[in-house]
Amino acid sequence: MQIVDTGVLTPSFMDFSLPSEFAKSALYYCPQFGQFICNSDYRIERNGIDQYLLIYINSGSLCIRTDGMTAEAHEGEIALFDCRKPHCYWCPDKVDFYWFHFNGAGSKQYTEYLTERFGLVHEKQPMIFRQRRSGLFRSDFTISDVIYVLKNTEWVLTLSWGSKRIDNKV
Repeated sequence: MQIVDTGVLTPSFMDFSLPSEFAKSALYYCPQFGQFICNSDYRIERNGIDQYLLIYINSGSLCIRTDGMTAEAHEGEIALFDCRKPHCYWCPDKVDFYWFHFNGAGSKQYTEYLTERFGLVHEKQPMIFRQRRSGLFRSDFTISDVIYVLKNTEWVLTLSWGSKRIDNKV
């Protein structure tokens, strides 16, 4: 898939899938995912899209503004937010991150609950992302991995590594 966003560098990639009507109504689904390596020209600003976004920072940092909050996610941290609301995210210098949009099942409820409880950015990473840092992300990332992350995000944040709220009200 060709990437047209400004500031996205090679060897970044992204992929798309078309979920079935059943998946849309009853399951979690992941319509887009990828890995972006970006410079300071990277900036996304939207009024909203009907999806949620989870980002894991491999290196560098990414600034995020949405729903009256601004946060900066750094290496080893996860950002999670509702893309249905106006949002903006940008790279202050250089960043390498994995990302996936998701929707379906309890996506809205999970995202609202975790954002209210922990803010936009969570420190530390679940096992899935540590495993993906070996470069296998593109070839073996599956929808099962997405479901695992969604179902275990709260557990991972609260029991395994704790959570750090670093967002600020705008």
